[in-house]
Amino acid sequence: MKKNIMLVLILVAILSLTACKSKKVKDNDQTNSHVDTEATPKPEEEPEEELDEENNNQEKLNAIKKLVVEAYGENYIAGAMEMDDSMLKELYGIDSSWYDAKIAEMPMMSVHVDTFIALHPTEGNGDKIKTALEAYKEMLVNDSMQYPMNIAKVNAATIVEEDGNYYFIMLGNNDVEEENEEKRLEIFKEENEKAIKVIKEFAK
Repeated sequence: MKKNIMLVLILVAILSLTACKSKKVKDNDQTNSHVDTEATPKPEEEPEEELDEENNNQEKLNAIKKLVVEAYGENYIAGAMEMDDSMLKELYGIDSSWYDAKIAEMPMMSVHVDTFIALHPTEGNGDKIKTALEAYKEMLVNDSMQYPMNIAKVNAATIVEEDGNYYFIMLGNNDVEEENEEKRLEIFKEENEKAIKVIKEFAK
């Protein structure tokens, strides 16, 4: 009888010890889980309002570009290649932090100079974009080698500021037969007016 009582007591002690260990392990797991959750930083997210505004700016430029393409039809050849941020920095000196929406297109063939750039500046960077575009045009006119057929088009290149956006426009029919350079210049200025008209109409 005494032996049976001793066995029961030993069993109770073993079960109690096992239960305590199990509880400690469970408590430790919960504590570690709580610490890990708190220690894991949440990724930073841009405010929804800023994202919406940037998307809206890009959508506007996309809509303008579509209308410009329609205005020129088959004579719009700038769309063959899209310039990325690094190309804008290298060719124009325009840093990607200066804008939050862009269209930047040029032809694949070096024989053509057609270019359409539309940029929406970030706060305080509009003048920087304008200065960079003006400097690029000056370089094209004064320091670059051009095919004779492109000289008038280069000189007619136009920089426009409208509705907070900045544009570089060098577009138009490449089959102009006029040989007089002054008249060719006027023709390409008129060609650029097609894009300018679209931009101004869209801004109304």
